Amino acid sequence: DLDANEIPITIQATTDRREAFRNARYIINCVRIGGLEGFETDIEIPLKYGVDQCVGDTLCTGGIMYGQRVIAALLDFCKDIREVAEPGAIMLNYSNPNAMATWACNKYGGVKTIGLCHGEIHGEMQIAEVLGKSEDASRYDEIAKNAKKAYRFTCTKDGKIESDRQCEYVRPIAFGLLDGDENRQAADALNELVIKNGYHLNTGFLSTPDLCRVLAENSHVDTAYQLLLQKECPGWLYEVKRGATTIWETWDGVRPDGTVHDSLNHYSYGAVCGWLFGGVCGIHLEAGKITIHPYPHPSLGYAEAKWLSPVGEIRSGWRYENDKLLMNIAVPIPAQIMLPDGTKYQVKAGAYSYEVSL
Repeated sequence: DLDANEIPITIQATTDRREAFRNARYIINCVRIGGLEGFETDIEIPLKYGVDQCVGDTLCTGGIMYGQRVIAALLDFCKDIREVAEPGAIMLNYSNPNAMATWACNKYGGVKTIGLCHGEIHGEMQIAEVLGKSEDASRYDEIAKNAKKAYRFTCTKDGKIESDRQCEYVRPIAFGLLDGDENRQAADALNELVIKNGYHLNTGFLSTPDLCRVLAENSHVDTAYQLLLQKECPGWLYEVKRGATTIWETWDGVRPDGTVHDSLNHYSYGAVCGWLFGGVCGIHLEAGKITIHPYPHPSLGYAEAKWLSPVGEIRSGWRYENDKLLMNIAVPIPAQIMLPDGTKYQVKAGAYSYEVSL
């Protein structure tokens, strides 16, 4: 890429950290402390005590545990940066838990550090709003907007993504980094990439959880279900065909010749389960408010989900019957229900049934 874009940069490899930092103006940090073994512990120890985390590297108890490893290492980085890097050097931090690590480097490491995560800054803005910190909320909002501008300047050509990789469309759509027509064009291009790939995904750890949602929410429900029900590798039903009762770490955990490799009980690609609840059955709870907005499809025939949420049990189910879609929904508090035909209802706590003519 450097040669293709005629960028006058050379790359040198070294295992001497201080030598790498020497006279540097910018330091890009992407380390992972503890490897996958530590990451697994961050999830399993809280789970033993009833704290079930979808992601263990940034959130909740697992994030704090991870932070204890990462922060200690990054403060050592900061010491070296202060001593041998260019005065005023800036560290660009990609390491999770991003907010904790960035805070520690700025407050205790003595190094100006920027956490490169648009979603993180937008989340801090929302937290500040909830806490009534209007000045902080405005500041984080401005930072998030600038991060969005930086993404568009760096990764698009006037708002257009040019890539043959699905992930490079999924993430900006999921994180709200595109506007209006840009978002629509990116979603349409993503849809075409999936179709050209035989309705197979080629996303990785970071993008797979959002792929079906991004497609469905941008008028490509058919493609989302083609992916969900894909029976060939890579695909979730390939695992089922090979006898899986858990989610595998890799798509071909049991190969056609019967050989087994890697973990056969690993949540990473199982993150599609989030879309089964939030997309297929449409259950959403945000800031104490329930929205039911399912994306049904005849290829599945029927679906039902039940969630014992912090506000009580939420149920949402649907099935196709002749020329009708029948829906059954139960909510413990007032909620908004959005039917596939666009009809909206504001309902009180209770159980409700709906018919949608096809």
